[in-house]
Amino acid sequence: MNGTIRSRWSRLVAGAGAGLSLALLAMSEPLPPRPILDGFTADPSIRVFGDTYYVYPTSDKHEWMTTDFSVWSSKDLVRWKKERMVLDVANELSWAKIKAWAPDCIERDGTYFFYFCAEGKIGVATGDNPAGPFKDALGRPLLDRAADPRMTTNPIDPYPFIDDDGQAYLYWGNGYERANALRLSRDMLRVEGDLIDIPIAGTSSGAVVDFREGVVVFKRGGRYYFMWSVDDARSDDYRVAYGVADSPLGPVRIPAEGALVLSKRGIVKGTGHHSVVRVPGTDRWYMAYHRHAIPVGGGYQRETCLARMEFAEDGRILPVDPWRPAFVEGDVGEPITAAVLAAEAKAKAGEAADGGFLFVTFKGEQTPRTEQVYFATSADGRAWTALNGAEPVLESALGERGVRDPFVLRAHDGRGFFLIATDLSINLNPDWSRAVRAGSRAILVWRSEDLVNWSGPRRVEVAPEDAGCAWAPEAIYDEEAGEYLVFWASTTGRDDFAKHRIWAARTKDFATFGAPFLYIEKETTVIDTTIVREGGRYHRFSKDEKHKAITLETAERLGGPWREVPEFSLAKLVGYEGPQCYRVPASADGRGAAWCLILDHYAAGEGYKPFVATELAGGRFEPGAGFAFPFKFRHGSVLPITAAERARLEAAFARGNGR
Repeated sequence: MNGTIRSRWSRLVAGAGAGLSLALLAMSEPLPPRPILDGFTADPSIRVFGDTYYVYPTSDKHEWMTTDFSVWSSKDLVRWKKERMVLDVANELSWAKIKAWAPDCIERDGTYFFYFCAEGKIGVATGDNPAGPFKDALGRPLLDRAADPRMTTNPIDPYPFIDDDGQAYLYWGNGYERANALRLSRDMLRVEGDLIDIPIAGTSSGAVVDFREGVVVFKRGGRYYFMWSVDDARSDDYRVAYGVADSPLGPVRIPAEGALVLSKRGIVKGTGHHSVVRVPGTDRWYMAYHRHAIPVGGGYQRETCLARMEFAEDGRILPVDPWRPAFVEGDVGEPITAAVLAAEAKAKAGEAADGGFLFVTFKGEQTPRTEQVYFATSADGRAWTALNGAEPVLESALGERGVRDPFVLRAHDGRGFFLIATDLSINLNPDWSRAVRAGSRAILVWRSEDLVNWSGPRRVEVAPEDAGCAWAPEAIYDEEAGEYLVFWASTTGRDDFAKHRIWAARTKDFATFGAPFLYIEKETTVIDTTIVREGGRYHRFSKDEKHKAITLETAERLGGPWREVPEFSLAKLVGYEGPQCYRVPASADGRGAAWCLILDHYAAGEGYKPFVATELAGGRFEPGAGFAFPFKFRHGSVLPITAAERARLEAAFARGNGR
């Protein structure tokens, strides 16, 4: 906190007048949280780019006659500094000179797009740095109500949003009971298509929560959240409400109870025109908002504050207390580490790489060689080509002398790859009862520096001493613990091998493993667990062996708590196993980027079948189109790879050069 704010707060009681001084001193509560920015600011847009948070506010002037925009930055949400003026409306625009309000900034393809309003019109400026400066991109307004009679609300308070499928939208609005939206072009400089009128009006908990201005849109848990400000910004009752939608264009459903998120309390008044930010790599959210400056401010003298925004288990936004500080003295805040950035980048892209994908699989139980490891590659994750003449690339003569359920992953530091698999051959020993009760307690482990040259297999016992088997091992790097979590399905003698549970162990190098521990316990048998990450949350697919169905759970941490996703659309699908999930890019024939969940349709002997969804949190999948497999892929895994890695693989195994 800089000296000016400290000084203003230290003088609050002494200089506010005797009546207010006595009232403050008599209060049993402490003073409300300090503002985070120096001076009078309002309409804050909070964003995160890389390892830095930014706030783009309106700089308050008398009767809102503001002529410029500035930006503040923070590495931790606690300590803020003013960076610079980023756009001088009075001197750098040809189409407006004053009333510079409510800016926002978003990044696409390395360019930062700065949307703002001036003289009741919306403009867009661009720059190559989130700290500015920004230059007017069009030499004219992007949106002007006088030029577009379709608008049903005033074009101020722009809010840009890019959905998971890559489509960008621009929302705005000021008036009563409605916001407007248009799709943005890929270059973010043009609006396209039909104008969407989004009515937002109603009551909640007996209070009117009609839209007035300051629309905010974000996505969490498969839902689109719409938030807005209620009442006039000069009113003490200026406040924030929310609703939800199934589409980025509405319709918006206002909760019957609890839609008001932020309201005045005591001397804290005029709490509104907010924005929200998610801490990268987490499901922790914060709200930046303005209030009437304390003690003598009002609608033209406001200050920017920060609060934690929390969600109930069912996705409801919980009320925000304007007296509760986001952080207390001594807190380190929310710094963003390099490891978190790397994990977030992988999650955002679905671990997509620029060169395509590697599939590792096995063929089935027909011969001893069909229970070995096969490779295939794909440029787009949809059309696959078998490598090595559709013959095994890796084989094991250890233990059970078969390999099933291979799983490949890139080392967390990018230095090499690991492949782990089930030590089992049903062709050589077709007794499934024996495999469950007296099979191998080991997994098979290979290592490679380049995906082409692999070490010989090692057989590593990981399961408990009374385990009957160790099936379908997978692994994920736990950023929080700094080691890999390896998990698999085992039966144990302690309950006479009655059911499979998911066990786990930790390792840093796949050479030495910690003691096994129970990871997933269900009422029924559970096998074939896989875990992926998206949007700061983990998503866990497993097979419920009793019902022969796939389940989906989600958690913020690998250690839980985990909760089932009730909206999972494939929950009643039966006869499938071996779930694997990866993100495919947009295709040349117009299919958008999507998460692909492939399931081994073992009951019909058909191999993997694809299902796609725009995001994981909602669990709404539908059959995928445009997928082609050279043979019936069985339980395996997918690894995003670079162009160089794919070229190396295809060259090495083009003529059956198995290694």
